[in-house]
Amino acid sequence: MNILLTSVGCMGYIGLIKAFQESDCKVFGVDCSKDAVGFNFCDGFAIVSHADKEEYVGELLKVCEKHSIELLIACSDNEILKVGEHRAMFESLGVSVLLPSNNSLNICDNKRLFYERLSSWGLNHPTVRAPLDAEFPAILKPNVGKGSEGVRLINNISEIPDNSLPPKYSLLDEGYLLQDFIEGDEYTVDVLASKSSVVLSMVQRKRTRIESGISVAAEVVEDEEGKAICSQLNDRLLMCGMYCVQYIKNHSGVYILEVNPRFGGGSVLSLRADPTIILNYLNIAQDEPIEKLSNPKIMKMKRYYAEIYE
Repeated sequence: MNILLTSVGCMGYIGLIKAFQESDCKVFGVDCSKDAVGFNFCDGFAIVSHADKEEYVGELLKVCEKHSIELLIACSDNEILKVGEHRAMFESLGVSVLLPSNNSLNICDNKRLFYERLSSWGLNHPTVRAPLDAEFPAILKPNVGKGSEGVRLINNISEIPDNSLPPKYSLLDEGYLLQDFIEGDEYTVDVLASKSSVVLSMVQRKRTRIESGISVAAEVVEDEEGKAICSQLNDRLLMCGMYCVQYIKNHSGVYILEVNPRFGGGSVLSLRADPTIILNYLNIAQDEPIEKLSNPKIMKMKRYYAEIYE
């Protein structure tokens, strides 16, 4: 099967490229940077415009035609929205796109909207507060952002950047939110759902060391409370394909942080712990029967840096 993977400049996706290749897939990569490290591991690659550019979708379509792509996997938030909006164009070429509805994608993309929905569904999350009502320390984050970009810990209101807190807090209201800081263990749950939103696999990993928003050390765990909440989220959002849920857990319970409708930077641990994930992901894309499901293997992962010389 020929697969097109976007954002192969992310080091966390090297393992993902290899995992699909080990399943007898040819993996082609695209990125907006000529220095994307993933190009060194793909079966073919192309440089495309940034996803915010008007020509991005057209360039992806040309790559799909050139390499007879059968499955497109968008790996960056802004790319996911673009691909979701134009999925019919890709599907008309015979390219499968395993994403939930555009409505679900937009909820996941906008943190303020996401937390409002969580509240209406009765699902716990760090409380979002108005600036003058904030309890410090607090977390300042953009409503729409990629990974941990723009996220910072605020110890008092005077630490909020001036450009984020004009006299009437207009920018804070429009572009940022203040959220309670929650101490606890941080988890990411990799979930595979069918086209009818049936959960096929769920692997919970505890992030024990994080660098630049990517897990460099993690371990597979079993947390029934978190698992039940992830199942509720899946049913509410009607998810499809591979996605990851992030939450923090402490003595008070589980606090949902976000849902990312894509493979995570540390999802390779889940793919190793449950080999049926890749097999069934490909089966979903090709409308093939689902393989027998298995329980995830309890294991740990550590990452290291390696060099490529050209």
